[in-house]
Amino acid sequence: MDVVASSQPDYVAYGSLVSLRNVMGAPDRPCWVHSHKMAYPKTYGDDGRRSSNQQQVTGFAFKDVLNWWVIKDPNAEETALDDPPVGIQDGDIVQLMHGLTNRLLNSYEVIQAPMSPECQEICAYTDTPHPQQNRWRIVFVHDYEPGTKLQNGIQFFLQHVPSAGLLTLTKKKLPHWALEHWEVAACHPGEEPTNASEWTIDEHRYPEWHRKTNTQEREWEIRGQEFLPEGPSRLSLWNKFLHLHRAVLSLKDANTQGDVATPMQWLTGRTVAMVWGKPKSKRQIALLSGSLVWRCGSAAILTAPVILVILWLWRARYPLSSPIPEKEWSRIAFTAEVFLVGFFLNFLPYFVTEEPLFLHEYLPALGFAIFLAGALLGEIVDQTLPKSTAQLVGLSFWAAWAAVLFYNFQQSFSLTYGMSDVSARQFQRLNAYRQ
Repeated sequence: MDVVASSQPDYVAYGSLVSLRNVMGAPDRPCWVHSHKMAYPKTYGDDGRRSSNQQQVTGFAFKDVLNWWVIKDPNAEETALDDPPVGIQDGDIVQLMHGLTNRLLNSYEVIQAPMSPECQEICAYTDTPHPQQNRWRIVFVHDYEPGTKLQNGIQFFLQHVPSAGLLTLTKKKLPHWALEHWEVAACHPGEEPTNASEWTIDEHRYPEWHRKTNTQEREWEIRGQEFLPEGPSRLSLWNKFLHLHRAVLSLKDANTQGDVATPMQWLTGRTVAMVWGKPKSKRQIALLSGSLVWRCGSAAILTAPVILVILWLWRARYPLSSPIPEKEWSRIAFTAEVFLVGFFLNFLPYFVTEEPLFLHEYLPALGFAIFLAGALLGEIVDQTLPKSTAQLVGLSFWAAWAAVLFYNFQQSFSLTYGMSDVSARQFQRLNAYRQ
């Protein structure tokens, strides 16, 4: 379940906090637009080419808090979101303000990039004497319906307004003075731009800028942002167990997909909760309802109250001909009441809760149901057969019961412990339950 991804807003707006990922990426790694407080050297290399000597802007191959940028409206002094937020569309002109240093993404036609002299240097600058140098046009790579707003998955160019150069990852490494990050520059790729000039919104948030009274509070908010994982997580069984329980306890909105169930589905044994799966194999662990013990517990919950009521009415109407002595009746009634009260206290409250429910929440009530089933079967054997016969019948019954339970356990062993591949029949059973 991707809680962070699902919490992202539907579209990018003026005031959004975003991270920009290059479509092509660095060799064998994704790459994000990055900036830090270090400045470019005054000159580049042996040829003595001059730089802007402003804050460096680079490509960084790891998720980092310094990858956050704020989409700013060039015509507004503040970066606060409008109400409702004004979405970014194809052709809109924006400013990109670095989240932690508050400097604007900037470029000059007359200053060459450090490793690619044919391109323009990209820097982060605060008080530029030429405001147009920090304007960038959003140009969608593909055609969309008019009015489409920028969002995750849409690829776009960042075109420098004065020079028409495109923000590009050149795949050239910068020297030690830039911590050997990758170079980004404003290039003119010609008629057919490559995906080195294409960018996408990797993550974005609607920050609470209007509530921040100082720069330190804004920095705390940016540093507190969670990052989406770069790839699928590979968790051990124990870590998956803890992760699922943290997710379930923090989940507030109902999700009709996955392992959400209703109390009546718990009782009838028609649901399943997937717990663990081994990558590149058919080994899985699932909490699967509907086992023989499970169904016996459900049957005991339904039949025990009926039997108790019948015996109570019989004793009330014909006290002298009661089939169960007073002492035995008190013991049976007390045992049944303990298990029934325990079951309903752990089961009935879920009918009035508004939060999504999961199979493991039924386990406390299930324990009481199974105990009741054992007590009920034992009392039926003891009370309906002579003592000598009851012992023999009871022993035979429990032996047969143990054999059936062992067979049932063997059938679900691979799904219970994940020590062998799940069979095709078990996959069909899982799919039937999850549907």
